[in-house]
Amino acid sequence: ACSLLIQSLCIARSILSPGHRATAVRKFPLFVWFFLFWAVINILVAPVRLVTLALTLVARNDASSYLSLLDPAGIVRYQQLFWFYAGTAIFAALLPAIGTTFEILSAQTRSLLASRTKLVVVGVGLSFLIMLSWGQNLITAADQEKLAATGSLFAALTTVPLLLIVFSWLSMMFAARKFLTVPLAFVWIQLVSMAIASLTTLALAIPALGVYLHNSYFTVAQLHLLLLGTVLTSFLAGLFHWLPTLTNRGYSRSLGYLAAAGMLLGNMASFAPQFVLGTLGSPKGLHSYPEQFQTLHLLSSIGA
Repeated sequence: ACSLLIQSLCIARSILSPGHRATAVRKFPLFVWFFLFWAVINILVAPVRLVTLALTLVARNDASSYLSLLDPAGIVRYQQLFWFYAGTAIFAALLPAIGTTFEILSAQTRSLLASRTKLVVVGVGLSFLIMLSWGQNLITAADQEKLAATGSLFAALTTVPLLLIVFSWLSMMFAARKFLTVPLAFVWIQLVSMAIASLTTLALAIPALGVYLHNSYFTVAQLHLLLLGTVLTSFLAGLFHWLPTLTNRGYSRSLGYLAAAGMLLGNMASFAPQFVLGTLGSPKGLHSYPEQFQTLHLLSSIGA
């Protein structure tokens, strides 16, 4: 948190310094902007995690504490504090990945962003929606209907900036008519994964459907496709893009394409069966399951 705070202050000082306010949006790379949004979110939610840990330690020795597990209200309070940090921090990991992809696309396609200011505004909106959508995870919690409904509404709205970002990536590639290098192969995987994750987020945000899919393998697939298909894939795209510059050594393109194909097939083979398992009602977190789910679990394991 201290490191993020220092880096955020450095970026903010550069943006707000005299003579830079009018040109900051045009000159700062989108990676810097999206990293700043991610850092600010983490700075805001990290103290909640520390307070939750402290209150949990107190609850172990004091049955009448704020987060007492003997009190149903204490359990709900713990869920609120936990998801305010965890739900926000997990989805905030998208922001640096999005900024990285914009930098890779700008360099690989040699196309200039004509709407950089609008994309910064989209990033601000996405950050606010991520901060406000954590209540969706309490959709089955007792006496939390209003909080869950509000969180579901904001979670549904996050699909709008995410799809705008996806369309901006597509427009950059089609404008340059450059579709496939090794880094861009990973960008395509990220693009497909983000589109699927956005649509499944919308499905979970519909209250009637979200109650049915909650705590099922559908949520497992949605979350981990978001992390592996978007965040990890963005890291791999950046690795193939910047490693030759850093090391002055090339890499085998055929092996790079093979790695991208393995990532795509692994993601689809791992998470597609989990989406089906979730819609069929298979709960998550159990070491045993009905025999009719065996084939799908086996396919998912092979994909992983």
